[in-house]
Amino acid sequence: MFIMQRHGVKTRLLDWSESFAVALFFTCDKWALTNCNSAIWLLDSLGLNELTLDERMFYSPDKDKKYTDFLNSKSPFYDNSLALYPLRNNNRIVSQHGMFTIPGKAAKPLEEEHVGQLIDLNILKKIEITPTVKKDELLYFFLFF
Repeated sequence: MFIMQRHGVKTRLLDWSESFAVALFFTCDKWALTNCNSAIWLLDSLGLNELTLDERMFYSPDKDKKYTDFLNSKSPFYDNSLALYPLRNNNRIVSQHGMFTIPGKAAKPLEEEHVGQLIDLNILKKIEITPTVKKDELLYFFLFF
């Protein structure tokens, strides 16, 4: 499922990256087509899981189990989202520092889950990025990558 999501197959998973540079690249990548504002969302995965399951830990499938067995064992269809740490068995997941969330059955936007507590507790933050920083973003990638 993780690999499928990374290659554009529709799944219930939402892509995240542990790398600011990767997040910035994908956020600003659409500026080639449009001149709209973008945003980077920051998520404390451990904080999300603590609110959802009362456990401050990452959830990751065992390499010897099927993905569906993992999901069934963790009963993932809670009301709120759950952060998942994927197996690092794919170059794309490794290079993009991939993480995922699986949405809860309440089907709310992440910022509305837990009655808005994610934002109030700084577990979820939004950074607005305007096209006025496009030159700075390009310079950042030119100088550091």
